[in-house]
Amino acid sequence: MSGFLAGGEADIDELAQGRLVRFPVLAIFDRRLLEQSGFEVVATFRSPHVTIAFTGELAVRLDELWGLKHQERPNPYHGDDSTEEVTR
Repeated sequence: MSGFLAGGEADIDELAQGRLVRFPVLAIFDRRLLEQSGFEVVATFRSPHVTIAFTGELAVRLDELWGLKHQERPNPYHGDDSTEEVTR
């Protein structure tokens, strides 16, 4: 599963208005909690892209993932035609 690594609120905001602008809701997980729960966070492609890797039955592991403490936030930039993707 794809994800993006953010170091703090400024990174989340930059991702929200750029690469993630097409998503109406952002799910934000703590990397340590993911790793403690058996999910591996692997750097892939260009930073800040990561892959959330895991083994086991897909439906079971996804239920476990969504059961972890996380935040779901509306993306304030979704649907904003004036927003452009930020590239580094």
